[in-house]
Amino acid sequence: RNEYEDELKTELWGDSFWNDSYCLISTGQVSLDVLKQYVEDQRE
Repeated sequence: RNEYEDELKTELWGDSFWNDSYCLISTGQVSLDVLKQYVEDQRE
């Protein structure tokens, strides 16, 4: 993290790679695009 701090700034939510209150275990039959959009929407 220290070596790539600038590159990671856009990937972190606060100081975490993932939001502490969400976990994605199963996606069922959704497209990869829908899954990516769901994860991105968790930033809001």
